[in-house]
Amino acid sequence: SFPAAAAPFASMCDVVARKDAISTRRDEGIDAFATTTRMRAPHVFRGFASDTTAVRTWRDAKRFADAGQGARTTVLTSREGARGAFIKADCDANESGTFEEACEAIFEHGERVYARAECTTTLAVEANVGAVGEVFAEDVALRNCGVWFGAAGNVTPLHYDLCHGFLIMIRGVKTFTIFHKDDFRAMYQRSDRPELSRVNLDAWYAGDADERDRFPDFEDATPLTFTLYPGDMIYTPPFFWHHVRTHDGEPAISVLVPFDLDAKNPCTSATCIN
Repeated sequence: SFPAAAAPFASMCDVVARKDAISTRRDEGIDAFATTTRMRAPHVFRGFASDTTAVRTWRDAKRFADAGQGARTTVLTSREGARGAFIKADCDANESGTFEEACEAIFEHGERVYARAECTTTLAVEANVGAVGEVFAEDVALRNCGVWFGAAGNVTPLHYDLCHGFLIMIRGVKTFTIFHKDDFRAMYQRSDRPELSRVNLDAWYAGDADERDRFPDFEDATPLTFTLYPGDMIYTPPFFWHHVRTHDGEPAISVLVPFDLDAKNPCTSATCIN
Protein backbone atom coordinates (compact mmCIF):
# COMPACT_ATOMS: atom_id res chain seq x y z
CA SER A 1 0.00 0.00 0.00
CA PHE A 2 1.05 3.60 -0.54
CA PRO A 3 -0.80 5.78 1.97
CA ALA A 4 1.66 8.66 1.89
CA ALA A 5 1.23 9.15 -1.84
CA ALA A 6 -2.46 8.46 -2.03
CA ALA A 7 -3.74 10.40 0.98
CA PRO A 8 -3.72 13.97 -0.43
CA PHE A 9 -5.59 12.86 -3.53
CA ALA A 10 -7.91 10.53 -1.65
CA SER A 11 -9.04 13.34 0.62
CA MET A 12 -10.63 15.00 -2.39
CA CYS A 13 -13.08 12.13 -2.79
CA ASP A 14 -15.21 13.43 0.08
CA VAL A 15 -15.84 16.75 -1.64
CA VAL A 16 -15.52 15.93 -5.30
CA ALA A 17 -19.23 16.30 -6.00
CA ARG A 18 -19.48 19.60 -4.15
CA LYS A 19 -16.55 21.93 -4.61
CA ASP A 20 -12.88 20.98 -4.81
CA ALA A 21 -12.83 19.31 -8.21
CA ILE A 22 -15.93 20.74 -9.87
CA SER A 23 -16.71 24.34 -10.81
CA THR A 24 -20.34 25.28 -11.31
CA ARG A 25 -19.43 28.78 -12.51
CA ARG A 26 -17.06 29.33 -15.42
CA ASP A 27 -15.25 32.24 -13.73
CA GLU A 28 -14.90 30.29 -10.49
CA GLY A 29 -12.82 27.60 -12.17
CA ILE A 30 -10.69 30.04 -14.15
CA ASP A 31 -9.85 32.17 -11.11
CA ALA A 32 -8.71 29.19 -9.04
CA PHE A 33 -6.99 27.15 -11.72
CA ALA A 34 -3.45 28.53 -11.56
CA THR A 35 -3.18 28.45 -7.78
CA THR A 36 -5.08 25.31 -6.80
CA THR A 37 -5.41 22.99 -9.78
CA ARG A 38 -2.66 23.22 -12.39
CA MET A 39 -0.41 20.13 -12.15
CA ARG A 40 -2.11 19.18 -8.87
CA ALA A 41 -5.48 17.61 -9.59
CA PRO A 42 -8.17 17.01 -12.21
CA HIS A 43 -10.94 19.55 -12.45
CA VAL A 44 -14.33 19.71 -14.16
CA PHE A 45 -15.67 23.02 -15.48
CA ARG A 46 -19.42 22.51 -15.64
CA GLY A 47 -21.11 24.13 -18.62
CA PHE A 48 -17.87 25.70 -19.85
CA ALA A 49 -18.84 25.31 -23.52
CA SER A 50 -22.62 25.16 -23.23
CA ASP A 51 -23.14 28.29 -25.31
CA THR A 52 -20.89 27.26 -28.19
CA THR A 53 -22.03 26.59 -31.72
CA ALA A 54 -20.55 23.10 -31.44
CA VAL A 55 -22.75 22.06 -28.52
CA ARG A 56 -25.80 23.60 -30.15
CA THR A 57 -25.34 22.09 -33.61
CA TRP A 58 -22.92 19.13 -33.77
CA ARG A 59 -25.55 16.77 -32.45
CA ASP A 60 -26.88 16.91 -36.01
CA ALA A 61 -24.52 14.48 -37.74
CA LYS A 62 -24.85 16.17 -41.13
CA ARG A 63 -24.13 19.58 -39.63
CA PHE A 64 -21.05 18.15 -37.88
CA ALA A 65 -19.86 16.50 -41.10
CA ASP A 66 -20.23 19.79 -42.95
CA ALA A 67 -18.32 21.70 -40.26
CA GLY A 68 -15.37 19.30 -40.46
CA GLN A 69 -15.35 18.84 -44.22
CA GLY A 70 -11.81 18.28 -45.45
CA ALA A 71 -10.25 17.76 -42.00
CA ARG A 72 -7.52 15.11 -41.97
CA THR A 73 -8.94 12.13 -40.12
CA THR A 74 -7.60 8.91 -38.61
CA VAL A 75 -9.98 6.06 -37.82
CA LEU A 76 -8.94 3.54 -35.17
CA THR A 77 -10.22 -0.04 -35.17
CA SER A 78 -9.47 -2.25 -32.18
CA ARG A 79 -7.62 -5.47 -32.95
CA GLU A 80 -9.72 -7.13 -30.25
CA GLY A 81 -12.99 -6.63 -32.10
CA ALA A 82 -16.22 -5.04 -30.92
CA ARG A 83 -15.33 -5.31 -27.24
CA GLY A 84 -11.84 -3.95 -27.67
CA ALA A 85 -10.59 -0.73 -26.17
CA PHE A 86 -9.22 2.16 -28.17
CA ILE A 87 -5.59 3.10 -27.63
CA LYS A 88 -3.30 3.65 -30.60
CA ALA A 89 -0.87 0.91 -29.60
CA ASP A 90 -3.63 -1.71 -29.77
CA CYS A 91 -5.50 -0.48 -32.83
CA ASP A 92 -5.21 -0.47 -36.59
CA ALA A 93 -5.18 3.10 -37.92
CA ASN A 94 -6.69 4.10 -41.25
CA GLU A 95 -5.63 7.54 -42.46
CA SER A 96 -6.90 7.21 -46.01
CA GLY A 97 -10.55 8.04 -45.42
CA THR A 98 -12.31 11.39 -45.20
CA PHE A 99 -13.95 13.17 -42.29
CA GLU A 100 -17.32 12.66 -43.93
CA GLU A 101 -16.74 8.92 -44.32
CA ALA A 102 -15.83 8.62 -40.65
CA CYS A 103 -19.02 10.47 -39.70
CA GLU A 104 -21.08 8.13 -41.86
CA ALA A 105 -19.47 5.04 -40.33
CA ILE A 106 -20.11 6.18 -36.75
CA PHE A 107 -23.36 8.13 -36.86
CA GLU A 108 -25.22 6.31 -39.64
CA HIS A 109 -23.89 2.76 -39.50
CA GLY A 110 -22.96 2.54 -35.82
CA GLU A 111 -19.55 1.03 -36.52
CA ARG A 112 -17.43 0.35 -33.43
CA VAL A 113 -14.56 2.64 -34.34
CA TYR A 114 -12.96 5.78 -32.92
CA ALA A 115 -11.98 8.72 -35.12
CA ARG A 116 -9.62 11.63 -34.55
CA ALA A 117 -9.72 14.64 -36.86
CA GLU A 118 -7.48 17.67 -36.98
CA CYS A 119 -9.12 20.65 -35.34
CA THR A 120 -9.53 22.95 -38.33
CA THR A 121 -10.18 26.65 -37.91
CA THR A 122 -13.90 26.13 -38.47
CA LEU A 123 -14.14 23.38 -35.86
CA ALA A 124 -12.02 25.39 -33.41
CA VAL A 125 -14.17 28.49 -33.76
CA GLU A 126 -17.40 26.55 -33.33
CA ALA A 127 -16.05 24.84 -30.19
CA ASN A 128 -14.45 28.10 -28.98
CA VAL A 129 -11.17 26.39 -28.13
CA GLY A 130 -9.54 29.79 -27.68
CA ALA A 131 -11.39 30.11 -24.38
CA VAL A 132 -9.36 27.19 -23.02
CA GLY A 133 -6.25 29.29 -23.45
CA GLU A 134 -7.76 31.83 -21.07
CA VAL A 135 -7.98 29.14 -18.40
CA PHE A 136 -4.41 27.91 -18.93
CA ALA A 137 -3.02 31.41 -19.55
CA GLU A 138 -1.29 30.31 -22.74
CA ASP A 139 -2.20 30.46 -26.40
CA VAL A 140 -3.79 27.33 -27.85
CA ALA A 141 -1.65 25.49 -30.42
CA LEU A 142 -4.31 24.44 -32.88
CA ARG A 143 -1.98 21.95 -34.59
CA ASN A 144 -2.02 19.81 -31.42
CA CYS A 145 -5.78 19.89 -30.89
CA GLY A 146 -8.05 17.11 -32.07
CA VAL A 147 -11.73 16.38 -32.50
CA TRP A 148 -12.55 12.87 -31.30
CA PHE A 149 -15.77 11.06 -32.18
CA GLY A 150 -16.76 7.45 -31.71
CA ALA A 151 -19.43 4.87 -31.02
CA ALA A 152 -21.48 4.48 -27.87
CA GLY A 153 -19.70 2.24 -25.37
CA ASN A 154 -16.19 3.01 -26.59
CA VAL A 155 -13.43 2.77 -23.97
CA THR A 156 -10.00 4.37 -23.79
CA PRO A 157 -8.10 2.13 -21.34
CA LEU A 158 -5.98 3.20 -18.40
CA HIS A 159 -3.03 5.41 -19.42
CA TYR A 160 -1.37 8.74 -18.77
CA ASP A 161 -0.45 11.59 -21.12
CA LEU A 162 2.61 13.83 -21.19
CA CYS A 163 0.63 17.03 -21.60
CA HIS A 164 -1.87 19.18 -19.76
CA GLY A 165 -5.13 17.94 -21.27
CA PHE A 166 -8.45 19.77 -21.54
CA LEU A 167 -11.33 17.79 -23.02
CA ILE A 168 -14.51 19.60 -24.05
CA MET A 169 -17.61 17.39 -24.19
CA ILE A 170 -19.77 18.25 -27.21
CA ARG A 171 -22.14 15.31 -27.68
CA GLY A 172 -22.85 12.21 -25.62
CA VAL A 173 -21.68 11.37 -22.11
CA LYS A 174 -18.26 10.19 -20.91
CA THR A 175 -17.06 9.00 -17.51
CA PHE A 176 -13.44 9.59 -16.52
CA THR A 177 -11.82 7.46 -13.81
CA ILE A 178 -8.62 9.23 -12.74
CA PHE A 179 -5.75 8.22 -10.46
CA HIS A 180 -3.00 10.38 -8.99
CA LYS A 181 0.39 10.16 -10.71
CA ASP A 182 1.88 8.86 -7.44
CA ASP A 183 -0.24 5.71 -7.79
CA PHE A 184 2.06 4.55 -10.61
CA ARG A 185 3.34 1.63 -8.52
CA ALA A 186 -0.15 0.13 -8.60
CA MET A 187 -0.69 0.69 -12.33
CA TYR A 188 1.32 -2.31 -13.61
CA GLN A 189 2.87 -0.40 -16.47
CA ARG A 190 3.67 -2.12 -19.75
CA SER A 191 7.39 -2.71 -20.09
CA ASP A 192 7.50 -1.41 -23.66
CA ARG A 193 4.96 1.40 -23.19
CA PRO A 194 5.18 2.67 -19.59
CA GLU A 195 2.42 5.20 -20.19
CA LEU A 196 -0.05 2.30 -20.60
CA SER A 197 -1.40 0.09 -17.81
CA ARG A 198 -1.86 -3.66 -18.11
CA VAL A 199 -4.88 -3.52 -15.80
CA ASN A 200 -8.32 -3.94 -17.35
CA LEU A 201 -10.10 -1.48 -15.08
CA ASP A 202 -13.62 -2.58 -15.99
CA ALA A 203 -12.86 -6.24 -15.34
CA TRP A 204 -10.99 -5.49 -12.11
CA TYR A 205 -13.83 -3.43 -10.65
CA ALA A 206 -16.37 -6.00 -11.84
CA GLY A 207 -14.64 -8.51 -9.55
CA ASP A 208 -12.95 -10.62 -12.22
CA ALA A 209 -10.93 -13.14 -10.19
CA ASP A 210 -8.14 -13.58 -12.74
CA GLU A 211 -7.70 -9.84 -13.14
CA ARG A 212 -7.52 -9.32 -9.39
CA ASP A 213 -5.06 -12.17 -8.95
CA ARG A 214 -2.77 -10.75 -11.63
CA PHE A 215 -2.86 -7.17 -10.33
CA PRO A 216 -3.48 -7.27 -6.56
CA ASP A 217 -1.82 -3.93 -5.78
CA PHE A 218 -4.32 -2.07 -7.95
CA GLU A 219 -6.55 -2.13 -4.89
CA ASP A 220 -4.23 0.44 -3.30
CA ALA A 221 -4.92 3.04 -6.00
CA THR A 222 -7.58 5.64 -5.17
CA PRO A 223 -9.82 6.73 -8.06
CA LEU A 224 -11.77 9.89 -8.67
CA THR A 225 -14.71 9.54 -11.06
CA PHE A 226 -16.20 12.34 -13.13
CA THR A 227 -19.09 12.19 -15.59
CA LEU A 228 -19.11 14.77 -18.39
CA TYR A 229 -22.16 16.03 -20.24
CA PRO A 230 -22.37 18.25 -23.33
CA GLY A 231 -20.81 21.62 -22.54
CA ASP A 232 -18.62 20.36 -19.69
CA MET A 233 -14.82 20.44 -19.79
CA ILE A 234 -12.32 18.38 -17.78
CA TYR A 235 -8.67 19.13 -17.02
CA THR A 236 -6.33 16.15 -16.56
CA PRO A 237 -2.78 16.94 -15.39
CA PRO A 238 0.28 15.30 -16.97
CA PHE A 239 1.10 11.82 -15.68
CA PHE A 240 -2.31 11.35 -14.02
CA TRP A 241 -3.66 7.94 -15.00
CA HIS A 242 -7.13 7.93 -16.55
CA HIS A 243 -9.67 5.57 -18.09
CA VAL A 244 -12.48 6.96 -20.24
CA ARG A 245 -15.78 5.33 -21.11
CA THR A 246 -18.40 6.65 -23.53
CA HIS A 247 -21.83 5.81 -22.15
CA ASP A 248 -24.16 3.51 -24.03
CA GLY A 249 -27.04 5.14 -25.85
CA GLU A 250 -25.40 7.45 -28.36
CA PRO A 251 -22.07 8.26 -29.98
CA ALA A 252 -19.85 10.94 -28.51
CA ILE A 253 -17.96 13.95 -29.82
CA SER A 254 -15.28 15.78 -27.85
CA VAL A 255 -12.48 18.25 -28.49
CA LEU A 256 -9.05 17.73 -26.91
CA VAL A 257 -7.00 20.88 -26.26
CA PRO A 258 -3.49 20.03 -24.95
CA PHE A 259 -0.68 22.22 -23.63
CA ASP A 260 3.04 21.56 -23.23
CA LEU A 261 4.26 19.97 -20.03
CA ASP A 262 7.01 22.61 -20.04
CA ALA A 263 9.36 24.33 -22.46
CA LYS A 264 11.65 21.30 -22.65
CA ASN A 265 8.77 18.89 -23.33
CA PRO A 266 6.72 20.28 -26.21
CA CYS A 267 3.33 18.75 -26.77
CA THR A 268 2.62 16.86 -29.98
CA SER A 269 -0.20 14.66 -31.16
CA ALA A 270 2.01 11.68 -30.29
CA THR A 271 2.73 12.67 -26.69
CA CYS A 272 -0.70 13.87 -25.64
CA ILE A 273 -3.00 11.51 -27.52
CA ASN A 274 -2.47 7.78 -27.14
